[in-house]
Amino acid sequence: MAKSNIHWPKSLPPGLQSGREYRRDSPNKRSKMASGRQLQRRSKPGAPWFARVTWLMNNGEAQAFMAWARDVLNDCNYWFNFPLKTPLGYNLHAVRIVNFYTGPSIAGPNLWSLSAEVEFDEGPLAPLGEGEFPDDIAYSELFDITMNRNWPKP
Repeated sequence: MAKSNIHWPKSLPPGLQSGREYRRDSPNKRSKMASGRQLQRRSKPGAPWFARVTWLMNNGEAQAFMAWARDVLNDCNYWFNFPLKTPLGYNLHAVRIVNFYTGPSIAGPNLWSLSAEVEFDEGPLAPLGEGEFPDDIAYSELFDITMNRNWPKP
């Protein structure tokens, strides 16, 4: 999934999970017709996905993040591999920070809050074609548990 040579530093926290929401630019286009109805069609299937990420960092982590964003990401212009938890699991995704991060704002005696909207091109979707079998996707965890428990012993 990840497509960048730049990786999120292991010394920095991956970001808070609570409140994270993923959104996508609409891949559809609507045209108003003379009758007053709307014609809707798919115009861009590869529309990007976005998520708001918030980090809670101590003094050293905040300093390291801001220096890394400036020096390595060229003031947040480059894509980098970042760990994101989505319905597909916890995976690395190639993301880039949209515009710039906000903060640091003080969140405690030695804690700083920073946040940014990140863009990623591969959203939290099952591979193309698997949407035709939603039951297989919905029960895949149950299938894995059943197979691992009941698999014949050699």
